[in-house]
Amino acid sequence: MRAQDAVLLAQYMKEYEEVEDAWGECSVVFRQNIAGYIAAESSQRPAVQEAPDAGENVVRLERIKISSYGGDYTQWAAFHDLFKVMVQDNNKLSGVQKLQYLRASVNGKAEQLIRHLTLTETNYAPAWKLLKGRYNNKRAIGNVYMKGIWSLPTSTPASPICIKRILDTTEQFRANTESLGPDLVNLIMVYILQQKLDNESNSEWQKFIGSSNEIPTLNQFTIFLHQRFTILEAVQITQRKTVKVGVHSAQATGAVCRVCQGDHRISQCDTFLKSDIARRRELVASLRLGYNCLHEVHAARNCPSRKGCKLCEKKHNSMLHQASSNRAASSALPNPK
Repeated sequence: MRAQDAVLLAQYMKEYEEVEDAWGECSVVFRQNIAGYIAAESSQRPAVQEAPDAGENVVRLERIKISSYGGDYTQWAAFHDLFKVMVQDNNKLSGVQKLQYLRASVNGKAEQLIRHLTLTETNYAPAWKLLKGRYNNKRAIGNVYMKGIWSLPTSTPASPICIKRILDTTEQFRANTESLGPDLVNLIMVYILQQKLDNESNSEWQKFIGSSNEIPTLNQFTIFLHQRFTILEAVQITQRKTVKVGVHSAQATGAVCRVCQGDHRISQCDTFLKSDIARRRELVASLRLGYNCLHEVHAARNCPSRKGCKLCEKKHNSMLHQASSNRAASSALPNPK
């Protein structure tokens, strides 16, 4: 070994021993401080906190891994059952401890749902109730599994991968819906029939069943369909009547001008008013309008208007009145009957 290396090694060993001695002294001081702190805490801790069973129970719970729940409907049952056994039904845990376990066991949307509840003894029950109310939803859970079945691609051509996917999805569906009993038929039938509804009717169906978490029954769906088609049928009839009334009203009041097709009466039509008397009478005859009221053709004696010409008081419209000198020339005009 070179002399220089020997010097460096001796220096390193000296520094190492100094650090080791310092660490030993610090360790002694640290242990003494910790012991004093524990003794002080023990003397001030309430007697109820010293129960050995509660402490042992907390330790056992800490050793059990509860999978974190993030809001997946299909994972709720597993999380619910495990947490209920390990925490919810454990009477040796306080409300604060249960809430702490619950907050540590959720994430994502589930965590956001109870985030606003502070860590207090009384907030555990509301937190657990919120999660159960949101995710213990049979209707939503059933729809998720039905959607998985419904969205399966067709195996074309034959493929082991596709067949295995169908098998896995079927097994998953069966395993998670066997407990539904009679509700399984309702789930399948209502889901399939619901896919046949138009968007508006589907929205009305959701309003019909409301916020219930239960699986809707086939009877409920048939009641909705009966109400829905009755309403749509009544609306359709009303719309037809409205159209007919609108057409008749426009014809009776002259709201649609027969001369220019404008949105006004013929008596307000610029084309008609700018024409001379002879031209007006030609227009009335060609359009087969009544000479008195200027509406749809009918005999003068059947005219609904009781008014006559303001100039001669005869049964024709004032806008069609001709002076005596012009009547002979216009006598050849056809008179609508």
